[in-house]
Amino acid sequence: MPVPSTAVYTRSDGVVHWKLCLEAKSPTSESVEVLGSHCGLGFNPSVAIVVADRLARPIGNWKRFRPPLWALGAFPRATHWKPNGTRETHIADVTVLSQSEQVA
Repeated sequence: MPVPSTAVYTRSDGVVHWKLCLEAKSPTSESVEVLGSHCGLGFNPSVAIVVADRLARPIGNWKRFRPPLWALGAFPRATHWKPNGTRETHIADVTVLSQSEQVA
């Protein structure tokens, strides 16, 4: 029986590489990026928002996390990483590749 899960990570962790913290993709799992440090995650208001949202979800009604409008600035923009290291940023359904990737 699959259990819904949400991984909270920060790219500036400094202890654990952020890619190791990503949750495997599935219909009931996700990874949410926050700003902060490894030791600060327990005191980070963004983490508290994610945890409160997850705990408030009724059983059987799992949905991907969407930060409240008033907290949007506390969460980095969604960036999708491919296994080969190329990075795609999705902005309004348009895929933008970084300059180094456009040359290749």
